Amino acid sequence: MKSAIKELIERIEQQIELSAHNKLGTNRTGDYRIGLNKALQLAFDALETEKQQIIDAANQDEFETLGGVTKGEYYYFKNYKKD
Repeated sequence: MKSAIKELIERIEQQIELSAHNKLGTNRTGDYRIGLNKALQLAFDALETEKQQIIDAANQDEFETLGGVTKGEYYYFKNYKKD
């Protein structure tokens, strides 16, 4: 399952790649890529927040560990980490 934030990250990375090879058909400058790189970093930060929210939500009902991993962490890695 791919989250919306991971989809956003992929789209930003594609724009950076296209811009670097001047394949956007525009006069984009290095400043454009700098802005995209900043947006990409913000998206990675949001991905970490999303991860913690998913883990917290899965842990909300009951707190148990499975081999030292919480139920929420197990749920996250099982459903999201493979992307």
